Amino acid sequence: MTEPHAPKIVRILPTRIWVESCFFTGDRKVVMQHEGCEPFVYATFHYDYRYTDNNGTYRAALDLAVKLGAVQPVENRCTMPSGVANV
Repeated sequence: MTEPHAPKIVRILPTRIWVESCFFTGDRKVVMQHEGCEPFVYATFHYDYRYTDNNGTYRAALDLAVKLGAVQPVENRCTMPSGVANV
């Protein structure tokens, strides 16, 4: 029986990582995107005034983005829920 060949890395795609903050709900999303691919929401931190605060969800999202490889300063984008027109 022959030994299997080791896999060969052909190309490592650049990855962008950023945080999206929803203007209305206060939710924070950590988003990743490989070059040539669609953005992927890695994690969502939901805001609820009874349990969380804006700074806590923002810091948690930033910390996760950095742990995933984002460089400081981490890009922060503001978004609107779908169906809401930008004014």
